[in-house]
Amino acid sequence: MKSYVGPLAQAGGDAWTAPVPRASEAALVGGGSWAAIWSLVAVGVLLIALIAWLIQRSRGEAPALSVRAQLRADLLVPIGIQTTLLTYWGLYYGPMAEHAVMIIASLAFAIGLDLLLRVLTRDEAVLHLATIPLVLSIHLFVWFEEQHEGLIFVIVAIALLSKVFIQRAGRHIFNPSALGIALIGVTCYLAPDAVRYVDIAHALNTPPNMFEAILLLGLIAQLRAPIVLVSVSAAVVQYLAIAVTGGEALIPSVHWAPVTLAIVLLATDPATIPRTGLGRVLFGALYAALMIGLSLLLESNGISDFFTKVIPIPICNALAPVFDRLHGDVDADRWSWLSPQHNRAHIGVWLFVMLAPWFFIGGKANLFEGRFHPLYGTPHIRAQGPVARCEDNPAFCVPFSFPSEAMLWIDGAPPPVVEEKP
Repeated sequence: MKSYVGPLAQAGGDAWTAPVPRASEAALVGGGSWAAIWSLVAVGVLLIALIAWLIQRSRGEAPALSVRAQLRADLLVPIGIQTTLLTYWGLYYGPMAEHAVMIIASLAFAIGLDLLLRVLTRDEAVLHLATIPLVLSIHLFVWFEEQHEGLIFVIVAIALLSKVFIQRAGRHIFNPSALGIALIGVTCYLAPDAVRYVDIAHALNTPPNMFEAILLLGLIAQLRAPIVLVSVSAAVVQYLAIAVTGGEALIPSVHWAPVTLAIVLLATDPATIPRTGLGRVLFGALYAALMIGLSLLLESNGISDFFTKVIPIPICNALAPVFDRLHGDVDADRWSWLSPQHNRAHIGVWLFVMLAPWFFIGGKANLFEGRFHPLYGTPHIRAQGPVARCEDNPAFCVPFSFPSEAMLWIDGAPPPVVEEKP
């Protein structure tokens, strides 16, 4: 994760980048023989566990196993949002087509492991949709080189196990996807030679309107649940960090698609954030402060900050009750404007906070990553040499350029840019 707000971000050019040791930025993907091998290993583990349970069950008295389906319509919203983002990303990032093999394999593994855990802990087999958004969110944030793709199944297992065994007052404490990604992320930092991930952050930023798509799709979730205060406070803390440092520090940009995705759709899991308005503001503020601090610490030592947008989330999840108690210790009337009945007003503040810089300070042009588009072979990019320029690709640099983007697909590939000789 290496796009920043700072003095080195050049309008119409490439956002400042630093070396990324131990991580690959190439178009490495899942699929092929390694995906098949890891899928077979994952299925084998599940089968062994199931056989062991059946043997144990046959040796003693056991209640009848309840089998049922539980299909919740509300889960269709995150599934639809994540599927839309993955599909949109795939239009501009070719490796997504092959990586779909790993997505399907990890979905099958998650469904199987979830069934097994329910059978072991509740003597019931329930088929439901909750595992689907959990898995899709993981694939939006982390991929691994082919030899290490089995770690996707480890992340899924950590996520599902944490939901069952790490609870407080009958509710799981941690955002499951974030916990799995964070623990593996820490492992990547501690053993960089043994675990190699793919830095997909820049690839996620290749579609011309990915930030806008995340912002608009996020509104669906924000209108359904009062979660937007987390995102508002995270953005405000980022702006304050820029002001305090005078713009000299390289602060991860909340307008860069991978970070936007984290603060809009990952950190805001309604089940694991505080329940009070002030609590959610404090949660978002701490999350952003930790992300910025970790990013600055790692990058100053030449280490990629790829996982810093996820690692703080479990820490903040654990502190959620503390934030809620702080709300209770202050005058409730003073903070009534943070209550859920003002959610639409909070969303209005969020849109202003995010869109004012986007339109009036050239935010989108500043974050155009010209050197990655030729590297990834982004469709419809016009490039002269190894670096694409904003002036040659207005659909990628003008805010909310959905009509221009549609015309690129209708008209086909643009002609190459020919540099005029003097």
